[in-house]
Amino acid sequence: MRSVLMIGLFTLIICLLTPVSVEARAQRPGQIPNGGTFSCANCHVNSGGGGARNAFGQAIEAGFLNGSGAGASVNWNATIAGMDSDGDGVTNGTELGDPDGDGNPSAGVTVTNPGDASSFVQVVLNRAPVFTSIGAQTALEGEVVSFGVAGSDPDNDALTFSASNLPEGAAFEDDTFTWIPGFDLGGNSVVVTFTVSDSFEEVITTVDISVTDVNRSTVVNAFDPPRARVIGMEGDGLTFSLDAEDPDGDVLTYLWTVSGSEDAEPTNSITITVPSGLQDEVVSVVATSLDGSQATQSWTIGKMLIGDFDASGDVGFTDFLAFSAQFGKTLAADVDFDTGFDLDGDGAVGFTDFLQFVENFGLSG
Repeated sequence: MRSVLMIGLFTLIICLLTPVSVEARAQRPGQIPNGGTFSCANCHVNSGGGGARNAFGQAIEAGFLNGSGAGASVNWNATIAGMDSDGDGVTNGTELGDPDGDGNPSAGVTVTNPGDASSFVQVVLNRAPVFTSIGAQTALEGEVVSFGVAGSDPDNDALTFSASNLPEGAAFEDDTFTWIPGFDLGGNSVVVTFTVSDSFEEVITTVDISVTDVNRSTVVNAFDPPRARVIGMEGDGLTFSLDAEDPDGDVLTYLWTVSGSEDAEPTNSITITVPSGLQDEVVSVVATSLDGSQATQSWTIGKMLIGDFDASGDVGFTDFLAFSAQFGKTLAADVDFDTGFDLDGDGAVGFTDFLQFVENFGLSG
């Protein structure tokens, strides 16, 4: 009998000295937001409950219980929600879908375990888009320079391109840059900025465009008299002038020629005295730029007013009517043929006569 009592006492002592295992509290998963997703595994290392608590369970047990013992309930609030018990970089509240700890979890969120450092939503970081290399560009004054802008995105996001710092007159449409540099930009360069966006990030690149000077030839703006044929009588003083320029601003020199003889007049105008004789005189000028380009103009001085059929002193509309009446007639076939209208003397009033008449139309003697 005594031995039986000793065995029982010894067993009791062993039970008292042996640590009591932590039991799972079946009601507690329902006391945290979305606790039913991981149930007892929210707080216990053993997913079935009981035994050692994980970091989240330890935090709850240490300071977020209302009451004590098996009947204690979880005091879910902003403080425990803002803690990161498992140290995975995501707060307890965020993992359970209630980041502010008000007890009203957001709908449709992905719930992870606040006591398991390996359980959290993997955030996929956006990767920035990349430009297709464009490289430096060269443009000629007055000529079109055009190039496309393209790129790619590692995430296959849709891309949008834009441009800034566009030079005057340039356009960027349909991802294509187009520009005609002005003639005042030779030797200069412009830098254009392009931006590509995948709606999350923007990437910028710049393109240097060097403008090459283009030499422009000398041009004639105007000349006086304003027609190539003039009438001059013997002894008349006639002045001829040329308005020419080099578009690049180079200095011009002038060489005049009168009836085949060069004149030393270095300016853009000359005054001559009509010599005697019935033959036409030709006056011409060549304007030469420092770059070697030239512009020319010539005049013919006629000493007879051809085509003044009505002897009015000028070749006008009434003379045209008279000439039209004779046009097409020949000496051989027409009794009313008038040799005065046969300006080239070939026995017929035809096209070559018309050309001579037109050359003198509007002149006066």
